[in-house]
Amino acid sequence: TGLSCTKHRIFLATLIISQKYTQDVPYRNLDWSYITPFSLEDINLMERQLLYKLNYDLQFSENEV
Repeated sequence: TGLSCTKHRIFLATLIISQKYTQDVPYRNLDWSYITPFSLEDINLMERQLLYKLNYDLQFSENEV
């Protein structure tokens, strides 16, 4: 059923994407690799995978909140 850190990877990818979506000057993925236990390659992969699963659609309606 996935890696033991799967929940952490999903949470981090969600945090990274939401921060990039809402901030004018977001942290770079390299910055995230310094402040988390994940490598830059892992962070890039997590972000791509989550965006793919979301069909690159980051918008949501007020009803979904």
